[in-house]
Amino acid sequence: EIKYDIIKSVKKEDADDEILIKYKGALGIPSECEFSFMNKNDAASFLQYLETEHHFTHTTERLSPIKSARPYIIGLVISIGITVFAHYQAVAIANGTANESSSRKTQMFNNIVEMLGDKGVIGIGVLVCAFIIYTIWKRFTNPPMLTTLLPK
Repeated sequence: EIKYDIIKSVKKEDADDEILIKYKGALGIPSECEFSFMNKNDAASFLQYLETEHHFTHTTERLSPIKSARPYIIGLVISIGITVFAHYQAVAIANGTANESSSRKTQMFNNIVEMLGDKGVIGIGVLVCAFIIYTIWKRFTNPPMLTTLLPK
């Protein structure tokens, strides 16, 4: 439950279903909550309700291409890093030089990497990166509109 008087901002991109609410949490620490409605009309009604009943100021702006693609660019860098790490791990496992770990998560990761092999890891990494690059291109060429509601 978020009280209206602690809301700092409400944001929604036109192409997205998610609504992001930033608010002052416990001890004044900034927090955020992201949610969506099943029906798109409910989201519009919610934003309209905040604007009319609680007198939030409504602004709409088109995001810059870089700003709209930034989270996906970061995701691309992380995906490339994970792919490179998994590739070297697959080569180490194939050569028998991989470190044995007692951690269950590490063993599971190593089992998956061993099953895929170095070419499988590269193949999956390329597919994931290609999808992220496609998403970056779409957002860069057609940045979404951002609706922001701020309390008075």
